[in-house]
Amino acid sequence: MDLHSLLNESTPDLSLGDVQALVDADNNEKLRRLDDAVFDVPVGGPEGYLLLDVLVQVLLSITGDTALDQQYARTVALSGLRRCLVRLVRRHGYAWLASYPLHVSDATWQALRGASSSSNSKDMALLFHLYGIVLGAQQRPGVDEAVWADAMLCFLKANCAPLSHHLWVTLCRRFDNNNGATSPVPRRFIECVAAMALRMDVSPTLKLLAKADPAQIDAQWDQFLGAARVKPTALDHQDLMLAKMRFDALVTRSTFPRLFHEFALAELGDTPVARDKNPLMMATLAGEIPMDDEERGRVVQVGLQHWRRLVGSLAPRLFLRYMCDLIAVQYPTDQKSVLDLVLVHFMVMDTFKVHQEAMVDALARLTYHSLSAPFYAFTRVFQYARDVHLASDPLKVPSDMDAERREQYVAHLPVCLSRLLDKMVARVAPEATSWPYVCLQSAPAPIVEHHLTRIIDTVNNDTTDDRLFAHLTLTMSLPFARPLASQLIPLFLHRASFETLDRLLRSKHAALDLFFVGLGADYVDQRVLLELLEERPPAFTDRLVTFLQRPHASKLRRDRQATINAHLIQAMVTLAAQQQEIALRYMDAMLTKDMDTWLAPPKAEKEAPARRRPVLVDDKRTIAVQHTGMAMLVRAIAALDDQDAQTWLTTRWAAQWLGGDDTQTPFSVPVSYVHQCLALFAYSTTPLKAMMLQFLDKGLACDTNHAFLEKLIDVLMLSDAPQLARLTDTLLTRVAHLQGAMHATIDRILENLLACTEKLRLWERTLRLMDEDSSTTDDDENNNDNAFADHALVRKDIKKRIHPGAERRPRILVHRVLAFLARILLCDPTYASPAILDLRAALIATPLLYEPLAHLLNANAVRATTRDTLILMIRTCLDHLPRHDPLYTYSRRILTRIGPSLTIA
Repeated sequence: MDLHSLLNESTPDLSLGDVQALVDADNNEKLRRLDDAVFDVPVGGPEGYLLLDVLVQVLLSITGDTALDQQYARTVALSGLRRCLVRLVRRHGYAWLASYPLHVSDATWQALRGASSSSNSKDMALLFHLYGIVLGAQQRPGVDEAVWADAMLCFLKANCAPLSHHLWVTLCRRFDNNNGATSPVPRRFIECVAAMALRMDVSPTLKLLAKADPAQIDAQWDQFLGAARVKPTALDHQDLMLAKMRFDALVTRSTFPRLFHEFALAELGDTPVARDKNPLMMATLAGEIPMDDEERGRVVQVGLQHWRRLVGSLAPRLFLRYMCDLIAVQYPTDQKSVLDLVLVHFMVMDTFKVHQEAMVDALARLTYHSLSAPFYAFTRVFQYARDVHLASDPLKVPSDMDAERREQYVAHLPVCLSRLLDKMVARVAPEATSWPYVCLQSAPAPIVEHHLTRIIDTVNNDTTDDRLFAHLTLTMSLPFARPLASQLIPLFLHRASFETLDRLLRSKHAALDLFFVGLGADYVDQRVLLELLEERPPAFTDRLVTFLQRPHASKLRRDRQATINAHLIQAMVTLAAQQQEIALRYMDAMLTKDMDTWLAPPKAEKEAPARRRPVLVDDKRTIAVQHTGMAMLVRAIAALDDQDAQTWLTTRWAAQWLGGDDTQTPFSVPVSYVHQCLALFAYSTTPLKAMMLQFLDKGLACDTNHAFLEKLIDVLMLSDAPQLARLTDTLLTRVAHLQGAMHATIDRILENLLACTEKLRLWERTLRLMDEDSSTTDDDENNNDNAFADHALVRKDIKKRIHPGAERRPRILVHRVLAFLARILLCDPTYASPAILDLRAALIATPLLYEPLAHLLNANAVRATTRDTLILMIRTCLDHLPRHDPLYTYSRRILTRIGPSLTIA
């Protein structure tokens, strides 16, 4: 229905029942029925009060979307109220009208109270129109003044400051002028306001009374009381001061203590109280901080007791006002005083549980500097808490508390500081140099853990708040968190939700380093990882494990990944032995599709980049076994106490790798992992050895071109696996009966020996080039021809491509190859197996063995102990050759040619 139709449609008379029906009607229906409405006024006075009460509720419920609609609603409401009041007064008289506020329902007063705090001009106009009508009724004959006064006091329920102030001035003028100071009406006004102060905020009314500004008050009365058709009386400063003095005289500390302090707070206004007029300040607090512990504890206690007495004598809001004004006026400052310590300890203990939040707000508005007062004192108390936490006798740590109260103070300090820190963080931006985080860097571990717990819980509950999330990442990335990583990361894994974890991992924040510090330590409590696998949702665990194992650019993360894998593998094996579903799922993936991630391929299996150097020299590299994921897996299974669990796990493992019972079927995984597993034979228990022998037999059975055997020889000679003698003996025993296996074994041994020897010799030539380059001056290079200059550039290029530690690699290769040869050539015939003795005899009878041994003996890079071993091996070989054997003569000639100065007796 449009506005024109609403304005021109006629309506019948409205009875009480019709008005009650409009309460639940829609907005358009209310406007249509009330526009130019004629009211059917009840005969009885109580029914008339009910009609007016319901009508006011209906009028207050009318709304408008646009400015035009709101103006139209205001016009309809006021005109409807006036028509209803006119008819009611004509029937019941002004005495009835003067008693109307006494019969208004609580629901209507609540609606009018809402109108007084809203910006809706219609609702405000209705409230003041009712007030003005009843206010003017007092001038009519037949109206009882006492009844009228009681009725006017009911308007205080609307809690409207201009209306309440106007009412107080009116009552003071009328009753003080007519009846003197003995009239009970002003006192009843005070009692009503005091009762309201217990339930709602009456400070706007008290501020108007305390300010007593005629210009401001006249403007408000003209604005609000104009709708009441009561012309406000012109006021001067004297009238308002008399009203204020009358209010102040009636509101005493003994009769109305709360209202007394509320009024005192209003009188203070917005200007901070000067330091010398602030009751919290005393001479002792302005003094310098005593150096003596006992004296310092005494003066701090004097200040705290003074403030606690004021808490009991001042209203809470007044005390807080004095406290906030003291902070605003006094701080920040470079001058340190006892006040700093009293302020901090009063905040920390927060005895009354009502001051801490407001004081933190006041301090958060100051310009922060860690060395200025009072902020240095906060850092001081957090450092004290850390010293107490670490001390064997906390009571002997120097303190700002006197000896009598120190024990109780120390007991409550961690909880109090944690609560204070929560409020500080909630009001300060997440920056590393901000007030709470400077304090947190000095805090003991329990407080840091409590802080992280609160932040995690908050972020769990609100995943969209970027500020809270910034606090979480900042807490985990600051330097103080790293020494506590072993405590903070388990805490995070226990409390964080999947959404919080995922958000943190996607952020790529430096805080993620803390996971590698905490989980990558040499020792990690296995209960943490067991809880992660058992109690957290699989999605949570998968997300974390995937992040920990993916490639990272950070050196810290790369260095810790192997250790983290080891800890995870140990936990998974523990649970897999108990046939836990998630652990078995990880074990199956570890042994099949995710082998590269968990077990790491041997370095020898990685293809070398194409270079001009001979493949024989470049192809031989050290093979990592001892510190790989495979080694961790074998060790974890071997460490299980239950032999049956080991057997069950190794049977499951073998079934996944063997690919069936047929010995001719190849492995279902890359053979390099089988070699890596076999290299760990010395770590194995009986069930593991049985599984490895299955792998060895299958590998040899499928080895048509001896590739499996040759790669296994490489592992025996070039890997870092310890105690390989038993695996060597087992392998040679099994290949002894295989056709061509012995020749393939000897060829691979000699190939590795020759390659490693040449690698070492090549490195020595490189070192000589570097030495020549360092001994050549710039003048020498300038005086030589272009060919020499080109040669110098080549030497410099070689020097650039050499990185620290590179010289150790050829030595390591040579050392491992010679260690393998020593096990064969220097074995004790009494205890050696026939297979070992056969291989030794075959090697001694091979001419190619002696030239690389002679070159190694002549190399400068060979250590003295290695040289002794070489001499012993060569001497042993020569001792086993008959003097008339041509090979003996050949071997001696080689030794003489390569190293004329070497003498092998």
